[in-house]
Amino acid sequence: MNTITRLPQVLNGREIFSKVVPTVNTLKNLFKSLETNGWDINSLKTWEKPIFKAYKLECILSSLRIADENDRSKLIKQHLIKQDSRDLGAHPICIYLLAYFFQESKSNEFKEFEKFVQDNGISSKKLSAQAIWSVGTNDGKFLGIFDENLKVIDWDFFISWINHKNIEDFQPEPLVEKKVKKTLNGKGEISHRIHFLNSPIEAKVFKGPNSLSWSQFVHGKGIIDEDLLNRNFYRDELLAFCSDKSNSDMLTLLAILSWGGMNREHGKNLFNNTDPILDIVSKLRNSHFKTRSEAFNYIQEKRKSKQLPGLGIGYFTKLICFLAPELKGYIMDQWVAKSINLIAEKNIVHINKSHWVTDENNGDAYESFCDEVDKIGAQLNLSGYKAEEKLFSIGGKNKGAWRKYVIENYVI
Repeated sequence: MNTITRLPQVLNGREIFSKVVPTVNTLKNLFKSLETNGWDINSLKTWEKPIFKAYKLECILSSLRIADENDRSKLIKQHLIKQDSRDLGAHPICIYLLAYFFQESKSNEFKEFEKFVQDNGISSKKLSAQAIWSVGTNDGKFLGIFDENLKVIDWDFFISWINHKNIEDFQPEPLVEKKVKKTLNGKGEISHRIHFLNSPIEAKVFKGPNSLSWSQFVHGKGIIDEDLLNRNFYRDELLAFCSDKSNSDMLTLLAILSWGGMNREHGKNLFNNTDPILDIVSKLRNSHFKTRSEAFNYIQEKRKSKQLPGLGIGYFTKLICFLAPELKGYIMDQWVAKSINLIAEKNIVHINKSHWVTDENNGDAYESFCDEVDKIGAQLNLSGYKAEEKLFSIGGKNKGAWRKYVIENYVI
């Protein structure tokens, strides 16, 4: 296959600049140790266990045991393609990171890679760059991905990996040179869009408060299957929870509102009469709405008729986001809305002087907002869902770089 694809910076949801520094060991040495110890994984040394776990080799151990070296390489590559990249450890991601570096820098020199590691905030330590280089080059050559001169000789593998499916099912697009240039706006300044696109990857992920505690305060005890809420959801865990049809409409509603940290008194007001809100939840979960703007307008009408006390736009768009992901409707809270207004350099979302997203916004405004999020995602090789998460950035005491930028630059 002569046509290759550009490797994205995010591999199926896995940030390749984060948690990529490995303990130094290689697949070649690991297999020597396994063979010496009769393939008893309990005999692996402390420094050998991380690479075994990083590749999740326990899943294919029996097949690896009877395979020769060439077949082992094929087995491991086929195995990696099928995995959720977010569950893999640093060792296999080192291979991908090196290929990404070769692609971006057009260099295969260690000194250039060392600078690349520092410039991208992967690590400021020289030993870390050496560890990534050693593991990535050795395992990449062992698997037949790189040749002895570190030229990528198996682009098909990367195409399969980033598309999470077998190569024969994939029709690649040509490699297109995509660089984010620091172009100036009409005022002689770097645009807000370029600031965002060049903002650093933020490894910290938002985790909500305990959902059961919040739910019992606003709704009372005795919720059916309430033990399922006794947890602090991460964003992707919440999406999975809401997608599970065995979880009731009430449980998914409570999980979303608690994850977002909705004011408890507002929650109590909303739950005084649950019929209107549960009607919305049911319609979203059962694909009643054909577009995100239709869903927005339906909920907004209920709000205007005072059927949803305490439920603002920032919260009801969370319902659209998590309960009907096929609509690609994103959370329109003040931080993402301000980000979009800055980046688009116009007021797509109306925000008042108190910094709240107001009822002047309708389904058309929501559609425009979501469309901008989708465009940004495309520029970053991310889904709109992941782009919106990056736009939200990190709040609290240790704010993310983009959140600080929005606070400093957004003027009502």
